[in-house]
Amino acid sequence: MTAEHKSDSPEYRLFSVEEANALIPELERYFIITKKLIAKLDNVVQKKKKESEGNGNIEWNPRSNLPVGMEFIPKTLKYTSKLSDKLRDKGVIIRGGNSWLADFPHLRDGKVVFLCWQLGEKKIGFWHEIDAGKAGRKPL
Repeated sequence: MTAEHKSDSPEYRLFSVEEANALIPELERYFIITKKLIAKLDNVVQKKKKESEGNGNIEWNPRSNLPVGMEFIPKTLKYTSKLSDKLRDKGVIIRGGNSWLADFPHLRDGKVVFLCWQLGEKKIGFWHEIDAGKAGRKPL
């Protein structure tokens, strides 16, 4: 189902609470893999910084044309990109930054709002007005 919440706003695919809850395992997998990638990348970057402080050189892998220890990046980025594209194609709104939040457009009392989910929550338990953000979350 799709709906427009304002004449100048985009169309949304609307989710029931059950439909949104069914996508939580995919969202968890995407967020957890992305968090691990960020942490691993940060560790490798810090290690490379320390290595280069000694002699100013970083060892490169001639096959991947990446610094040694960073060969995992392209494959992992491709995988996480596929996961996020798949979720977005389903109508999930993934929030950026370190918030690890996702919104699901939902019809509540004749008005489009967002069901709101954050990594660590077992199921959808909150909603908010489209322009309210996380600070405006209210229990279902």
